[in-house]
Amino acid sequence: MKNKFYLFALLTTSLLISCDNNDDNSGNQATENGITINSDATSLNKRLDYTNSGVISITNTSSAKGLATQATTDLPLVQIAEINPPTDSNGRTLQANHVAVNGNYAYVAYTMMGEAYSGAIDVIDVTDPYKPKLLTSALIANTDITSLTYSNGNLIIAGAKDIDKDATLTNPAIVINMQLSSGMLTDKYTVTKLESHATTDVAANSSSYFAVTGDTGSLFKINNSSKAVTSKVAVEDLRTVALTGDKIVTLSGTKGVNIYNESTLALQKSFATSTDVSAAKRTIDFDGTKLLVSEGYNGLGIYDINSGSKLQAIGLASAGGDNVTNAVSVNEGYAFVANGASRIKRL
Repeated sequence: MKNKFYLFALLTTSLLISCDNNDDNSGNQATENGITINSDATSLNKRLDYTNSGVISITNTSSAKGLATQATTDLPLVQIAEINPPTDSNGRTLQANHVAVNGNYAYVAYTMMGEAYSGAIDVIDVTDPYKPKLLTSALIANTDITSLTYSNGNLIIAGAKDIDKDATLTNPAIVINMQLSSGMLTDKYTVTKLESHATTDVAANSSSYFAVTGDTGSLFKINNSSKAVTSKVAVEDLRTVALTGDKIVTLSGTKGVNIYNESTLALQKSFATSTDVSAAKRTIDFDGTKLLVSEGYNGLGIYDINSGSKLQAIGLASAGGDNVTNAVSVNEGYAFVANGASRIKRL
């Protein structure tokens, strides 16, 4: 299995427990730009915890059509380590909510629960999956980091910033385009301001990146060079966005799935999914022409992306409370589903 498989487990474990340029590198850990970067190996290594290392329980479902299945013992899920979340400058513990992988580096996004805004990003080296290394960590003041993705030597970062701490903002929703240096975080970034309470997810290709916002939401297309919004489509309560071929696919908690042309954002198809609870994180992924949708208390829905017909529903054994399908990831013919307190299911 590739690193994506390992890091999906890392993410789910963590879950359980107009543009402004800021290109001046002051050499003082970027604190002038609201970003404090820590690359001190001694302090970072203290966050690695091997206490619960070993094979962990995983639920196997053998009835998913078109997805490879085999006995649980043939594909054990091994927890190598836990990385304890960072604390911000006020001593508040953050919560992991997204992982993006590029090569041997994993980028982990953190946010603050509740009304306060605070976020962070970790960079983890998984060259040796049995010996992960936390290379650097950045605290991002007054900003929740809700999602991120790697694109052409940059991190595209979804977030929400406290407008009371930034007079240039009229809405909290932002997208940060951060330049990386040999894969490491820097304080060189551009902020694109969006209309809404929070940017919930981002995706990218070689020429553009795409962002979705919740609440009074929209799908935004942003030019890689100018960092300016070139087009947008209004859709309420957007949770996630993903690319497959020349299609942009979005998931709304109330409007279901919309599929757009990548170039023009022309709507090609839409179909309903389960109506979801408000303000909950959800993801989607693809297995060929199948679209896998995390549907909260309704479990996992599998749809034909061309027709929109629902091929299968895989429910939770005991839905409710913290037992909720909040993420899905497909890797080499297997689907891994994060079910909150019910942990991970393999299809």
